[in-house]
Amino acid sequence: MTVGNLLGGYFGDRNLRLTLLVGLAAMSVVLVLLALLSFSIWLLVPLSFVMALLSSILSPAIQTRLMEVAGDNQSIAAALNHSALNIGNSLGAFLGGLVIAWGWGFAAPSWVGAGLAVIGLGIAILSYAVQRRFHTETGSVRVRDLV
Repeated sequence: MTVGNLLGGYFGDRNLRLTLLVGLAAMSVVLVLLALLSFSIWLLVPLSFVMALLSSILSPAIQTRLMEVAGDNQSIAAALNHSALNIGNSLGAFLGGLVIAWGWGFAAPSWVGAGLAVIGLGIAILSYAVQRRFHTETGSVRVRDLV
């Protein structure tokens, strides 16, 4: 976790956009590999460590992006970040348990996680597209600019 946070801060400082986009894409690939290769403990353990490392790398990058787009509302953005993490933990456990209860197997939560990582990648791409469209330095966009 410490190594991932240090790497996330380092890469995020160099190129935040690339860190987010590559990190989310890599997370989805690793989760697909986890689902496909979960039959082997020798592959499952290292892939789990890579997934945890990617998660730790993404955490400071996501928080930095949130602060970047928050403008003058950084305290609200920090609270939103914590809320989103807690909702994500709850939602992940719920969806993972749901697909197992439906009988899809113990690898099914990895497929769900991969799908959620792809959705996160799409949201990140969309946020950068909105930022570029409205040429804002901070990334913050007023609602009236969108309608």
